[in-house]
Amino acid sequence: MSKMIGKKEVKKVSELIDTGSDFTKPLMSELEGKEITITDIRIGEGKYGEYAIVKLENGEEYRTSGTVLIKQLKELQKHIQNYKVVAKVKKVKNYYMLE
Repeated sequence: MSKMIGKKEVKKVSELIDTGSDFTKPLMSELEGKEITITDIRIGEGKYGEYAIVKLENGEEYRTSGTVLIKQLKELQKHIQNYKVVAKVKKVKNYYMLE
């Protein structure tokens, strides 16, 4: 049975629009304070803007749409084939970055 609020049926966003499988991945913000080893970076364009998917050494994938992280990840993409990239996810004011 569907949930109702007033006279309207409640629907999840995923039932109304395609959120894509990339958007089911956990956010990079969950890695705050942790050291990670990045093995692959994929930049994509969604309905609502640019996003990045980062694959870690342990096989896990995380996503971000944070502008600062995306700029850093685009630069790292140039080097990811030649180097093992180790970084720490850091929160600065209201955004995340790699250090």
